[in-house]
Amino acid sequence: MLLILRNVVPKLIAAAAIAILVTGCQTPSSPPDGSTTAAAEDARAALDGFLDFYFRGYRTALPDETERAALAPQATDAFNAALEAAANAERCAHALHQGTEPPLIQGDLFSSLFEKATGVQDVAVARADVDRVDYKVGFEYRLPGAAKPEVQWQDTVQLVRTGDAWLLDDVIHGGDWAFSTKGSVKAQLLAVAALCTTP
Repeated sequence: MLLILRNVVPKLIAAAAIAILVTGCQTPSSPPDGSTTAAAEDARAALDGFLDFYFRGYRTALPDETERAALAPQATDAFNAALEAAANAERCAHALHQGTEPPLIQGDLFSSLFEKATGVQDVAVARADVDRVDYKVGFEYRLPGAAKPEVQWQDTVQLVRTGDAWLLDDVIHGGDWAFSTKGSVKAQLLAVAALCTTP
């Protein structure tokens, strides 16, 4: 269970400690109550939980109802609401076109690559403070049996602390090739939600 940082710990010291601890380095001395260590461990555990969902519980495109239910406890209310709004728009568009048009969201939602990542090369902390940690996740796409990946890139997974939990709040696509998906997943979901608003 996440231990709340005591008010006597300055924010900048806590942020630096989280950044160091999450990347696996050792701090010169541990905080008296161990709360910074607990925060770092819980944030990384939340990231690992999301990545497990991504590789094992999610196929591609907009998560279906079962996938959204699986992700919901790991995500903020705002992110879950954006997913549901996009799902409503998908249902609306399907009803209007009677299934003759493609889905509003195609390809992998949670990474820059349309085909979806096949693995993670590395993880690094890009930002860490008391209530937010951003992780740079080095993804790869590798063909079965290939010695080297076809594509490598970094996306940013943003976690925020809500109560005693670290929750997914957004993913920022960072692919740098011509047709990669770019920007905030949450913003993309909200833009899709506005495409069809009639029953």
